[in-house]
Order: sequence, then structure tokens, then C-alpha cells
Amino acid sequence: MLSIETLKKMLSGAERSFQQMQAAIAPEQKKIEELQGKAEKVYSKHYINEKIQEVRTAISDRLYGIFAEINKAADQATDSRRFYESTSFMLSRERFHEDDGINAGMKLAAMSEYAKMALPDVHLVADAAKAENKLASLWIARLASQERTEDIAQWVDIGNVQTPAQAEGLRLIANIIQVKATAELSMRGSVISPFSRPLSPAEKLALARQATPA
Repeated sequence: MLSIETLKKMLSGAERSFQQMQAAIAPEQKKIEELQGKAEKVYSKHYINEKIQEVRTAISDRLYGIFAEINKAADQATDSRRFYESTSFMLSRERFHEDDGINAGMKLAAMSEYAKMALPDVHLVADAAKAENKLASLWIARLASQERTEDIAQWVDIGNVQTPAQAEGLRLIANIIQVKATAELSMRGSVISPFSRPLSPAEKLALARQATPA
């Protein structure tokens, strides 16, 4: 699981790489467009195609290298998404206190106290924890309700809960994937594209959706 700080650094790196890609594509794309605009009476079609291929070949390694960095960041971010999508996992990481020792003591005390409560009281504690945004207490209440009954319907509901770290992590991951999709559309949709196969309509649509902010 990648930390919030790591995801922030990866997003900044992906954005810088995309800017480098755009800067690399622009002048070379202009060269190709100028060649394509030449009438056959000036240059033969064969000559123009050869020169276009030379331009593409000259820049292909650089573009592949830049895109590989963006793609790597997107893959790593995607791998971490399953952790940030799990509300129960993210709640389990919430703390009562920044100090590890104090946090452990407060956690054990809450677990002991909630274990002695009747289930309706555990739900009251959970409702208060939600209202006061005391997410560590909410998680202990959830565990206490699970210990009390196997009836999932009677467990403390965490369905509409999202921790700050969870929201931030999912936002960063989505932004990294958005940069990757935008970069792929930019590179493969340009005349300078080093890819041998153009994007299919379905691929363009899928990438366009990923590149559009939610």
C-alpha cells in the first residue's frame, strides 16, 4: 500500500512527465504537419513518408521512456487502490492518539469497555462517533458489534463512512490514472505517435472517460 505522501510525489512526477511529453511532441508534430502539407509537386509522396518516419523514429525512444514512467506510476497507484477502497481496512488504521503507546492503551480500553455494553448501546456509541467524526471509536464499535452477533444486519453500519485518508488516497489515485490516460491519448492521437497501431474507437472512449475528472 502506497502512503499518501508517496502518492502525492507520484502524481507530481507523472504531471511533470506529461509536460515533458507535450514539449517533446509539439515541435516534431509541427515538422510532420509541414511535411504532410507539402504538395506532391514539391516532394514525392514516398519522400514525404520517409521523412515522416525519420521524425517518428528519432523521437520514439524518448516518448516511450516518458510514457513508461507515467504508466509505471499508474500501475502502482492502481495496485494500492484496493486498500483505499476498503472502508473497514482504512477505519482499522484510524488512531486515538499520535503516540503509538498511548494509542494502543486507548484502543485496548475502548475494546474492553465496548465489550461490556449491550448491543443497542454499542450502536449509540457508533452513532455518536460518526456525528463527532471519531473514527477510531467507530471502528472499535464495529468490531464489538461483530463479536456480539453473526447477523450482519445488526453490525454497526460503516457503508456511508469514508476516512479523510481514504478520500485523499482515492483522489490521488484517480488523478494519477487520469494523467496516464491523458498522456496516452495525447501521444497515440498525435501524428508523431510511435505506436504502430492507432487507437480503436473503443480504446479512445475508454481513455477519454479515464482522462475526464469525475
